[in-house]
Amino acid sequence: MDINASDKIDFWMFYIAKMVHPNMIIVMISIAVLLSKGNCNTGVDCEVGHFFNHWYKVVHNADSRSHCVKLCRADSVCRSVNYRPDERRCTLNKKSKFTQPDSFDDDLIWEYCTVWPCEEHRYLQHYYKTLAVSKQCSSMKDCIQECQKEPDLCRSVSYYEAASWCILSTQTLLTRSDRYRDNMYQYCTIVECNIAFCARCVEDNADMCETCEADHALSTSGKCQVNTENEVKCEYGHWLEQPTKYIRNVVTLTACIDLCTEESNFTCRSVSHWYGNECRLSVHTKYTRPDLYEAGNFSDYCTVVAAEWSLYHQWQSGESAICSDTPEQECSYQVEGLEACQQLCWDTAACTRINFCPLGADCTSGLNRCCLLGCSEDHVIFSDMFKGWDSWSLTRL
Repeated sequence: MDINASDKIDFWMFYIAKMVHPNMIIVMISIAVLLSKGNCNTGVDCEVGHFFNHWYKVVHNADSRSHCVKLCRADSVCRSVNYRPDERRCTLNKKSKFTQPDSFDDDLIWEYCTVWPCEEHRYLQHYYKTLAVSKQCSSMKDCIQECQKEPDLCRSVSYYEAASWCILSTQTLLTRSDRYRDNMYQYCTIVECNIAFCARCVEDNADMCETCEADHALSTSGKCQVNTENEVKCEYGHWLEQPTKYIRNVVTLTACIDLCTEESNFTCRSVSHWYGNECRLSVHTKYTRPDLYEAGNFSDYCTVVAAEWSLYHQWQSGESAICSDTPEQECSYQVEGLEACQQLCWDTAACTRINFCPLGADCTSGLNRCCLLGCSEDHVIFSDMFKGWDSWSLTRL
C-alpha cells in the first residue's frame, strides 16, 4: 500500500494525539515533515515501509535516509534501500518492491526508497511515446509511474523538466548505447532486462541478455538480434524508402517483424520501424534495392527474409543434381532434417544449392543426407548414379 504525503501527515497527527507523550511532539513532527517532502532527486521514490529478504549489505550509523540513498547510488548493484531512523541502520537491496512486490510490508518503523539507475543531463533518443506530465517536484516520479503502467514495453524514461516532457522507451542505455545523448534531460533505467524480449533471442545472438534471469539481472551491453523462423538481420539508424505497406501504432521492432512474417498479401522481405509507432513493410531489401537504403536517425531496418529456397528437382525423378564444373560435393548427415541442411548451405558462402535425402526417398546414402553444391544454374546437370534426391536452389537476397 502506497502512502502519499498527506496520508503520512494525517497518520502521524493521529498517532501523536492518541499514543505519544507531549514531549515527543517535536520529534514526531520532524519525522512527518521528512516524510512529506517530495523526492526531487532523479529516480528516487520513498515511502513508509520495509522491503525484506533481498538485502546484501547493512550500514550502521547512517546519518540519514538521504545518506542511505547516496550509498545505494554509489553501488551499481543496489536497487532500493531500507532506513530505520531510531537505529540509524541502512540496508542496501539488490531488488525493489516493483520487481518483488510480495517482499514489501507497511512496517511503520522503517522508511523505504526505490532507487532507479539514473543520470543527469542524458537522454535516450529512442522512444515509442511522449507524454506531458505535471510540473511538480515529483514529475520524474510521475514519468516513471507512466512507464510502470506498460511493463511489457517500457524499460526506460527520459524527462525534460523545463517542458514537462516524459519520453518512454523500449530500450535502455545498455541495449542502445548508440542512441544515448548529452542533453538537458534526466534519464532513468526502469527495467534492465525485459524477459519477454530476451526470450525472442537465440542463445548465440543474445549479447544483450547473456545474464538475463527472471529477477531482471543486469544485462550486458550490446543488442539482441531478434530471430524468427527466417534469419533476421537488423541495422539501427537506417530505413528503406518506398515501402509496400504502412502500419500505424506498432510500438516495437519485434512486433513490426512479426507483422512482416505474417503478411499474406505479398512476400515481405524487410521492415523499417520508425520511432513513434510506424512499421513499414517492403517486398525489397537493402540487397535487392540498395538505391532505396538510407540513413535515418529515427528508424531501424531489418532484413527479414534474407534467402529464398526453390525445390527445382524432386527425388521421384530418380536423379540428383551435379555441378559440371565442380563435381565434388561436401556431404554430411543432418539429423534435424531439411532446415538444418539449408542452414548449413546458408552458412557456407560458396554454397548455391543442395541435394537432400528426405523421408521415403530412394537415395543411396540414406535419410537426412545433405550435400552442398556451389555452381550456377548453367552448370547443373542431373545423374541417376545415386538415385533420387530432392534438389534445392538458394537465392541470397
